[in-house]
Amino acid sequence: MSRERFIGSWNLHRWIITSNGTSRHPFGEDAGGLLLYTDDGCMAVVINKPAVLAIPAGSPYRLPDTQKARLFDHCFAYAGQWRLEDNQVIHRIQQADNPHLIGSQQSRTFAFADNQLILSAMEEIAGKESRWHRLIWVRVAGRR
Repeated sequence: MSRERFIGSWNLHRWIITSNGTSRHPFGEDAGGLLLYTDDGCMAVVINKPAVLAIPAGSPYRLPDTQKARLFDHCFAYAGQWRLEDNQVIHRIQQADNPHLIGSQQSRTFAFADNQLILSAMEEIAGKESRWHRLIWVRVAGRR
């Protein structure tokens, strides 16, 4: 698989988690997101829920801690390096909103369909269940 197909900007179309025969959209059906792959091996991703929180004008850092904590539930982001191995794209996390991800490698099975990139991964929840994540990304118009 050519690295060239990955390089560029991708908008989130859909994020679906399936577990025990049930599917859900963790950030809602209208979640937004941007995924970037660069030619020099860098990547970044941010996914967010639609703006449903009423935040007063000004800096969110001035909000009470309880409101700041709610903001954490509305955004997911990390950045680092990427490489291909067989049918997997591997993200080596260097920066993240969740410090437990830093230093980890996240493997995603990939597939391309027209202008879409489909990334999938199985998540094991400590002895409870397995969850299948499927993220469908659409290439940003006008790119590659």
